[in-house]
Amino acid sequence: MWAHARYRIGARVLPLRLPVLQWRFPGKGLSISKMTALSTGLVFAASWPAPCRCEAEDTALALTPDDEELLLSALDAAMLTLREWSQAPASWWDDSKRINLSDLHDAVHCTKKMDGFPVKLHMVSAVWDDTSLSELLLLTEASEDCLKLSFDPALDSIQTCRRIVRGNDRQVRLIRTITKPMLLGLISAREVDSVVRDPAAQPDGSIIGGALGLQSPLLIEKVQSDMSNGLGTLSSRPPTPGRTRAIDHTSGYILEPLDSGARSSEARGKWKVYYILLSEAGGGVPTWAAEKGVSKAIVDWFAFARRQQHIWRNSSC
Repeated sequence: MWAHARYRIGARVLPLRLPVLQWRFPGKGLSISKMTALSTGLVFAASWPAPCRCEAEDTALALTPDDEELLLSALDAAMLTLREWSQAPASWWDDSKRINLSDLHDAVHCTKKMDGFPVKLHMVSAVWDDTSLSELLLLTEASEDCLKLSFDPALDSIQTCRRIVRGNDRQVRLIRTITKPMLLGLISAREVDSVVRDPAAQPDGSIIGGALGLQSPLLIEKVQSDMSNGLGTLSSRPPTPGRTRAIDHTSGYILEPLDSGARSSEARGKWKVYYILLSEAGGGVPTWAAEKGVSKAIVDWFAFARRQQHIWRNSSC
């Protein structure tokens, strides 16, 4: 079964043909059977409990308009960097290898040691056949009630602390992500605070959504020269007692249409999907374990997201 809705990507409002899904989120006791769309993105129409207030919310509310503009400028630069990484030639990467990912095609895992960072940059790309934009948006969405929480083994919860508005653009949010333990508990659960841009269409036809960690030097170096008390406190605040802070330096998804079907908002087609992650586990985790954790998180998303897509298809037959 399918429902029709609209999705805003930047200034564009796309009509989408959405699957009417039936599933139950583990531990939520909630069956979701229909979907609707808002200008801020796709959400599920259901009696969902109100999202928990993020513990950083009071600090976030103290941000001045200048603080917000600095955050938005830094995030815009991060999205451009993501695209540059995705377009970098093979010779730029330290290592590039083909991997097997479900029934996806041309899957490649690239890594590069970045100056000034203790961890490597990871990028996995793969081609998805017979796939619609609406499906990819659902599979990559990051929010309190997003689908990823039901299939991504790395995620425990996501909280939106604040939305940052610039004109008619309500696609930027401050979020807190709690991850699950990884590598048999070698990497414990982590707390990550980020500023996130929801998917937005680019001039080249690609769609990019990504995040920049509030504690990342990539953000701090851009705002430290003109940082108010509110933004300074937000960036330097310690993690919640009992939790370990991880830093999401830059991360995101890039959806690149490869044929006319993909370029149509209502049809299925061929997409090249990039998942890019420059993340620091923190907490004194050995470098080899941190690298393995990042690699596993990216590869797992591709595998489990593709499996979730097949579940949709089978349930709608």
